[in-house]
Amino acid sequence: MGCPVITRDLRVPTKQEPSEPGELRGSLLQIPLKLIRLIGSGGMGQVWEAASDDLPGLRLAVKVVAAEYAKDPGTVARFFGEARAAAAIDDPNIIKVSGTGRTEDGRPALVMPYIEGQSLADMCDETGRLPVDKAGKILLQLASALRAAHGADIVHRDIKPQNVMLLARRWGIECFVILVDFGICKFHDKAMAGNIHSITSQYIGTPGYSAPEQLYGRPVNAKADIYALGVLAYRILCGRLPFLGDNNMAVMTQQCNPQATFPEPHEHRSDMPREWNDLIVLSLERDPSRRPSASEFGRWIAAGMKNGASMLTSLAP
Repeated sequence: MGCPVITRDLRVPTKQEPSEPGELRGSLLQIPLKLIRLIGSGGMGQVWEAASDDLPGLRLAVKVVAAEYAKDPGTVARFFGEARAAAAIDDPNIIKVSGTGRTEDGRPALVMPYIEGQSLADMCDETGRLPVDKAGKILLQLASALRAAHGADIVHRDIKPQNVMLLARRWGIECFVILVDFGICKFHDKAMAGNIHSITSQYIGTPGYSAPEQLYGRPVNAKADIYALGVLAYRILCGRLPFLGDNNMAVMTQQCNPQATFPEPHEHRSDMPREWNDLIVLSLERDPSRRPSASEFGRWIAAGMKNGASMLTSLAP
């Protein structure tokens, strides 16, 4: 059973930030929700697992902005922009937002399906780097998700392992990818953008993954996501980022310095397809126009997987 389409406010009475499961109850239309477990929290807010006695078996996630940011227009616009972005993209590898609302104390809230899986960041922390075949499956799905997003004129702007959720299997696909957190995305469709453009002209993103033009606070397009996808590919295959430094500023300085270089991926990973090495290097070009599109990225990944499989077959006894 799919998640219901929610069009009215989520009412979650809160006088203080929750600290224990079960402290909060809410109602969504005629559906009472109970926040039962804190999934994660950060400086900007919290994500709770939610359930309803009226719909047994339905598991939801509720994302709530922290009280100190709830009155900031920019934060609120980005938060609700996430829902609009997810609603504008029809792709199985992109998170769906079931509804939006506000708590009784005015904090914005998003309702999403609960994802039973782990983040790519957690997987990388456990393994250091991923097997080539698993990395290929993940990158192929991410390229497909970005192709759909870019086709809807949406740039995610924060592609990183923390924003990639992995399911063990779905629809017969192992290591199924779901791209989450469109909270700082950029709309190129002016009718859809609303006031998103005016609040995201400054740098917002993740050092190490953000493209140089994004670090400078310049206008970005889909090629900024490709840069970040190239960094992510480097990370999961090589076990490290292309540029290293003692702090974020040192890393960002190298990213923007046209004289700075990084070890090519094959220097860390001799068993990866040669096509992938060239693809990652091309994706990390400082000139956005030289980077591939999401469709091209996917084709290169698929070509490497096919050629790798052919090589293994030819070597088999």
